[in-house]
Amino acid sequence: MSENGKKVSSNKILSSLIPVIIFIVYTVITFIIWGDDKETGFWIGWVFGLIATGVTTAMPYLMVKSGKEVKSILDGFSVHFVTLCYFGAALVLGLLCMILNDNAVTLQIILQVILHAAYAFFMIASFMGKNIISGIEKEQKEKVYFVKSIAADLGLVAGKVQDPELKKKVEKIAEIARFSDPMSNQTLAGLEATISTKVEELKDAVADGKSIEEIGAIVDRIEEKFLERNEKCKLLK
Repeated sequence: MSENGKKVSSNKILSSLIPVIIFIVYTVITFIIWGDDKETGFWIGWVFGLIATGVTTAMPYLMVKSGKEVKSILDGFSVHFVTLCYFGAALVLGLLCMILNDNAVTLQIILQVILHAAYAFFMIASFMGKNIISGIEKEQKEKVYFVKSIAADLGLVAGKVQDPELKKKVEKIAEIARFSDPMSNQTLAGLEATISTKVEELKDAVADGKSIEEIGAIVDRIEEKFLERNEKCKLLK
């Protein structure tokens, strides 16, 4: 992890102390105000507020552990923002329960359960979305690896070729590879396997000092196969 990444992670962990401090102040004030008049509603509000504090405190750790930012399923809102809204709502609802005390206890519990369940739903959905996105990103990286790898190999081969004309030919197919459609496809697997084999054959031919004619024939074959791949990529659009 980079130095900036470590600082961000450290800041996220330190920010988890803020809800703890807020809840301590909240607890002290409410305990003083209600004194000996703490009834069922008070404890409902306080306990659910404690739960919300624990969840809000744990969230930065979960986000750091996940390795990347987790986006909320609410478009335009981050998990951090939704968590703060949840924490604030839990304290306000807890205060309302304290005010009601023994009045409408069942309603108090229902409202608290709905709030916490709604937050749990959003977080589960958001983390599931993150896993899906990570899977898609991984698949895309795997799909573009072929073109990047072949272009890099051809570029290295071009640097080793001594004959000017042959060097130009290798540089040409390296450019063709570099600007080819980067997205692979299962239907292209056989063609890409042939290209990979020919590129390895080209690397060996150059390393072994084969004749210009032999190397040129391999280069022509690779170019032919890459042009075929490009045409098939257009058909797959």
